[in-house]
Amino acid sequence: MFTKLASIIFIVFLFLTIPSNIAVAFETGSVPTAAGNITCDLHNITDPGKCPTPEEWTDGKAVVCCSENDDIAYIRGNMPLVLSNPHGGYSNPTDIPNRTESKCGSDFDTWHDRRSQEYTREVRKLINEATGKYPHVILNRLERIKLDANRSKSQGACGDSRAGLAWERFNSFIDFALAEVTNRCGKGLYTDFHTMGYNNGWIQLGYLLSSGTFFDSDNQLEDSAHINASSVRNLVNSTSATLSEVLRGVNSIGGRLNHYGFDKVFPSQKYLTPPSWDMYFNGGYNTSTNGSKNGGTIDGFQVEVYQSLINEDCDNCNREKLSRALSSSIMDFLIYFYKFNLASSYGCAAAKITPSPTPKANPTPTLTPTPSSCPLKSLGDFNCDGKINESDLNALLNSWLTGGKDLTGDGTVNESDLNKLLGNWKTN
Repeated sequence: MFTKLASIIFIVFLFLTIPSNIAVAFETGSVPTAAGNITCDLHNITDPGKCPTPEEWTDGKAVVCCSENDDIAYIRGNMPLVLSNPHGGYSNPTDIPNRTESKCGSDFDTWHDRRSQEYTREVRKLINEATGKYPHVILNRLERIKLDANRSKSQGACGDSRAGLAWERFNSFIDFALAEVTNRCGKGLYTDFHTMGYNNGWIQLGYLLSSGTFFDSDNQLEDSAHINASSVRNLVNSTSATLSEVLRGVNSIGGRLNHYGFDKVFPSQKYLTPPSWDMYFNGGYNTSTNGSKNGGTIDGFQVEVYQSLINEDCDNCNREKLSRALSSSIMDFLIYFYKFNLASSYGCAAAKITPSPTPKANPTPTLTPTPSSCPLKSLGDFNCDGKINESDLNALLNSWLTGGKDLTGDGTVNESDLNKLLGNWKTN
């Protein structure tokens, strides 16, 4: 799976630096290109705590835990990120009646989010390839005409007992994952994955704010009413980050997607205000329930991707490009705004620069070192100790998305610099 030297060294680094009683699992195989539900390994799981952790998997193979009737799937993770997919299931059991507007009420829809389950799983896989860690993932395996897992129970299950039980499991699995992230890291990020048939070529990011809100200036966005109505309330209120930076700045999810080649993203650095659209999806039940709008320390957002960006007729070509950009954007966001060191045991230890020892007083005048006294600096030896190790990695992560520790000369610290540093790893 890992073909580049940097990735191999990164794996070795993880095993050397995490506690000895923890083994990082790297999943074998790849996400299938054919449409279809993920396969269940364990069945009738009612307690998500019984789902094995990645450290407990055998031979690096993920264990997919499924609820009664295999309606909901949960893959346990080991990092401060929870992904869900409510509308990408393929199961269409006859014992669950089809949802209808008369039974379900207003806000009714049965649109199947094409290939949304596949790109959710692809993002999970790519994040693992980059970090050695796994997000928690919760998938609705039922067709939306049977269960809408992004609505309240009454609207989503429409009174059916089996669909109602599946709705409960979907939400209890998310609750468990969020609680584990909170207990391990104190904070984290939740993302709900969707596709749409509207708005040709666009990616929409929903933070529970109306499209009209984005016509406000950056200063106006800092109004407490906007902050407290958003799904990133905790991030803005607990750090020095502003709401405008988080939603549409260069280091926002949208800003990073711009950086990775996707211009038609709203909100983002390129589209501060909304274009003329058929519809803007600003976040639904899941983002409202699981983000930090109503309290807690887990922030969230919804992503809506136009279906052509994960084209069904092109095997993996478009979906892979989108999934790579989105996974990289999420990792950048976690590192920049949360200051997480994704190489730590649960991916959330704060990135810290190890201070150099204070030198003893020396009465003999010393000369300023010449550049040759730090021959490895351009390779990643930031503290000039002749090694390229954890201290240098932390220094690089502490400068993520700035120009402070730029090794490649492109003006910003990003994946290219991380690969270069890891490719020059030198511990003695």
